[in-house]
Amino acid sequence: MKWPVRIVLVVVAAALLALVLANGLASHFASLPGADAASRALTWNNRQPEALARTAQTVEATDPATAEQLLVQAVKARPIAAEPLTALARLANQQQNAERADQLIAKASALEPANPDVLLAAGAHWAERGQPERAVELWSAAVTADPTKREQVFPVFLAIAEDQNSRLLLRPVAANPPEWWTRFFAEVARRALDVESVRTLYALRQDAANAPFTLDERRAYIARLRRDGLITEAYLVWINGLDEDERQHLGLLHNGGFETLPTNAGFDWHLSRPKTVMINTAATYGADGQRSLHVVFQDTKQRFGHVTQPLFLDPGRYRFSGQVRTDSLQARGGVKWLLRCAPVGDKQMQTLGESERFLGASEWRDFSFEFLMPPGCENQEVRLVSADYR
Repeated sequence: MKWPVRIVLVVVAAALLALVLANGLASHFASLPGADAASRALTWNNRQPEALARTAQTVEATDPATAEQLLVQAVKARPIAAEPLTALARLANQQQNAERADQLIAKASALEPANPDVLLAAGAHWAERGQPERAVELWSAAVTADPTKREQVFPVFLAIAEDQNSRLLLRPVAANPPEWWTRFFAEVARRALDVESVRTLYALRQDAANAPFTLDERRAYIARLRRDGLITEAYLVWINGLDEDERQHLGLLHNGGFETLPTNAGFDWHLSRPKTVMINTAATYGADGQRSLHVVFQDTKQRFGHVTQPLFLDPGRYRFSGQVRTDSLQARGGVKWLLRCAPVGDKQMQTLGESERFLGASEWRDFSFEFLMPPGCENQEVRLVSADYR
């Protein structure tokens, strides 16, 4: 007896629906983290490639043979997936089968050349195979493809930078800096144990004729030099980075009239902006020049010390002078200029001189004070502060 066509179609449709449902549930569980989710995915579809690969990862250390079988099944289930191949390559390296590992990595790289996880794995492979230049290139590409990979790559690059025998491996990256380079350089400048690591990377950047130093790079480098007490070197790096307009405002106090925008770098003005204080430079009536420093206090209880400039003065006697106008200024008993210094390595700043307090309301008027810069006091600054600043 023949089944009606309608019944056959219903049975086929039901079978297809069950298959789609099983595959859908398997894919859903495979997308969830954890070994339990991978196991549940395989109960719905024992050929689900992501679940197979993740299960292999959980047993790789204790049962590499089973891990290899699972990865082979994953490759058969999805031949165009690269990550199971990189895992197989890792196992091949553990088995001292370098030729097979090379082939697997080459195939994975050909399948997904821009996959950041594949790039990371390929880099690790070639580093183990004694080709660090190739590894650095691949790790660099991984961060370019996925900036979050910097969490894995930056510590490795920092270690390379801190090793005097390997830091030149970063020359190609520095000579053609990717977008993430400035962030990496700032991290090296902040964390490197030896300033020579930072100095070398900065020197390598000089090979990048089409990518000049960024302000952030200079800022990070100068800050590190100053932190290490290399004040003269820091000043020379800063002054050599000034453009023609900035050089016009050079002096014992750089850009003393605030005619150019502060850069927060080197020996220029540094402006930090607390929530309750507005700090900018603006055109103001009655002042000499085109612009002036403009500070507005929205909370008179805010202790203030957020305008400062590092100085590079020889020992001797100096006069600090300027103009000021106040408008109902009541913040913390008024504000004043302080000139301070400390020997390199000494965190306790010594006050060398200070202006009168500026308070209340007044039109533009002159002020000045004298101070003596003693020998051996290289860490120098002028700072605008509230009267109670410590």
